[in-house]
Amino acid sequence: MKRSAYTYTVLQYRHDVWSGECLNVGVLFFCPASQNVEFKHRSGGSRLSNAYPGIDRSALLQDLREMSTWFERRAAQPSDMWMWKSALHLGQSLLGDDDSSFRWNLDGSGTTDDPGKTFAQLFDRFVMQYDATPGRIPRSDEQVFEAIKGKLKRAQLLNRMESYTVRTEFTEVTFDHSIKNGKWHCVQAISLDSADEEHMQRKAERWAGKLVGLLEVETVPQVYLVTGKPTESKLQRKYEKMTEWLRHNPAHPVVIDEDQSEALVQRLSILGHEN
Repeated sequence: MKRSAYTYTVLQYRHDVWSGECLNVGVLFFCPASQNVEFKHRSGGSRLSNAYPGIDRSALLQDLREMSTWFERRAAQPSDMWMWKSALHLGQSLLGDDDSSFRWNLDGSGTTDDPGKTFAQLFDRFVMQYDATPGRIPRSDEQVFEAIKGKLKRAQLLNRMESYTVRTEFTEVTFDHSIKNGKWHCVQAISLDSADEEHMQRKAERWAGKLVGLLEVETVPQVYLVTGKPTESKLQRKYEKMTEWLRHNPAHPVVIDEDQSEALVQRLSILGHEN
């Protein structure tokens, strides 16, 4: 089957032009041989709102729709369209390299025997890859705790647990399920079921910081972290790195995957009988 050359470029949104931080919001695709010009942009979703609280999303989407209309009109009048060298050159005919909130980036090319399919793949790769799966909400810490709650109850430990708050000059951390035997033993569920690697990293970093803060007290509690794994298999490797990183925290937490929580219950049962 005959293959045709194509080029593409990615449209990025800069919420703060001076910081330079960007999110991909669209892809422009140009295949001269098949006289194919396609521009697709983000039509909703929460990723922009989560990244930039307070953003005027409706105004942003209106700008993107107007850009899409402009490219549709150019594609309908192709007399001089095919003189453009690449998708980037075509995009810059509408939007140059200035200080606006939009800019073109990632000028790429290739060959294809199915321009429509290739364009869809490019959009998924550059714009939608790290969006949460539609209809799926990442599990909360409370939902991960359910993996161990029933086991604690059957071991007659749940009703013996109480809330314990560690207070220092600079921090305050509350563990809702703790038992005392010489020192406090605190169970904390942490959901690392995230939309992307960045969210998972930030969650692990927050808890790593809290654990380091515990070192300021005279008797550091023993913390048991029950970690909830991600639903997306592509995030498993990042999950393993984050749990291993937490194991090396100076506060020496015991990090246990939710699937291995039975071992934690057995360990706590021994402490409960000694108490």
